[in-house]
Amino acid sequence: LLTAKDVVDNYCFNIDYEVPESSTITLSTEFMARIHLSRCFLAFYVVALVVFLLAFIFGLVVCCWRRSKWAYIAGLCAYIAAFATAAAIAFFHGAEYLERNKIEDTTEFYSKWTAGLQNATTRSYGWSYVLGWVGMILAALSATFYSVAGCYIGGERYDDKEYLDKRREYMETQMGPDYYYGRPYPQPAMIGPYVYDMETRRQLPAIGYGDPYVSWS
Repeated sequence: LLTAKDVVDNYCFNIDYEVPESSTITLSTEFMARIHLSRCFLAFYVVALVVFLLAFIFGLVVCCWRRSKWAYIAGLCAYIAAFATAAAIAFFHGAEYLERNKIEDTTEFYSKWTAGLQNATTRSYGWSYVLGWVGMILAALSATFYSVAGCYIGGERYDDKEYLDKRREYMETQMGPDYYYGRPYPQPAMIGPYVYDMETRRQLPAIGYGDPYVSWS
């Protein structure tokens, strides 16, 4: 490791996403596949971040307008983010498998190490790998919750529409032309507006002014 190139902190190799331009080295198919898998790993992680940001924005829209379609769109974006995160991790493992078992082009890969170096080397995953899986699980849960919220919001809007339709029919029935006084008002008295009890929905007696009706005094 002390004599290898592109070593970071004496124990990490820098990941190179570019194809080497040297014409003196014949690169194997596995080496090229590793580069493409590493590129896909990085690209899918970026896609997951962008799409999950869109899901967050659409979630704020749901809070403001309470429309089920925005909840479904936010859920779809969150599902895409979860899938992209899982795909990125899969590409990472594909590149890792090629590094450890297939590639023998240069000394920086595991297959070209000496037996003593291989036996003295331990391999583990860091906190960023764990956060990748946690992010994928949280994105999937967010997508599920957005979808359930869309169903409930749609049901609430349907119930509200049903209630308003019934209310409109009731008001049209109560305010029909039959409830107007059909003949001239007796003089000098005059009938006031009809009043309805809000609890029993029954019509209260009309308010009259002057004889022969009882007036307020």
